[in-house]
Amino acid sequence: KIAMWWVDWIYNLQNIERRLKIIDSFFITTNPEELKEIIEDKTILSKCHYLPNMCDLSIDTYKAFENKRYQYDLLFIGRYDNEREQLINFIKTNCSHLRLGLFGRDKNSIVLGTNFLEKINSSKIAINFNRSNDISMYSSDRIIQLAANGAMVLSAEIPNMDSVFSENEIVYFNNFHTLKKKTEYYLKNNEKRISIAKNGWEKAHQKYENFLLHDRVISKYTPLRTSILSDNISAPPKAPPIHCIFIH
Repeated sequence: KIAMWWVDWIYNLQNIERRLKIIDSFFITTNPEELKEIIEDKTILSKCHYLPNMCDLSIDTYKAFENKRYQYDLLFIGRYDNEREQLINFIKTNCSHLRLGLFGRDKNSIVLGTNFLEKINSSKIAINFNRSNDISMYSSDRIIQLAANGAMVLSAEIPNMDSVFSENEIVYFNNFHTLKKKTEYYLKNNEKRISIAKNGWEKAHQKYENFLLHDRVISKYTPLRTSILSDNISAPPKAPPIHCIFIH
């Protein structure tokens, strides 16, 4: 069996229809319904499955909501491309009274690895803003990294993303002025901010841990396999051998 996993937005995937004809399953971090716009042969859409961005408790170890001291009130980590330029300029102009953490503009401000996670842990609120926020259920993996490390996530509204994280787990905004308003509200209301951040952290690790989502992939090939988090089974039953090539 051949499975393919695609974590970027679908418009970066070249020759997608040709690939779908030769693989058995296609897992994407986008609502598969979006593929109807770019695929002519609709019969192969049954191979497509939504797979959320995943976290890893051995890597995403922080709980920012438990902190007593923070370095940043508002954090954004991302490239300063054309789509995000207006956001960055708005924050600099209208939120300058806050302790801002803005990273990714150039080589000197890029944060990676442990430094990236430490920045999240040092922040009360962290922004999720994609180059395009109108693709159903799609976000970069930033959204799961922010939530899984315990910052309160303030995300641009994304179609159907509330089915992945509810409004009690992350906070959504539909324009920059709403972003500012909600930022100031939750900075003044620490208990609500902490509650939402904790809910988001719990959702990330209870639903989107990597081994859970890997189990979802494997279950496509072994229908009798039982979830490894079953409350009634102390250990997963042995599944029949799986011969699968997983392409990323």
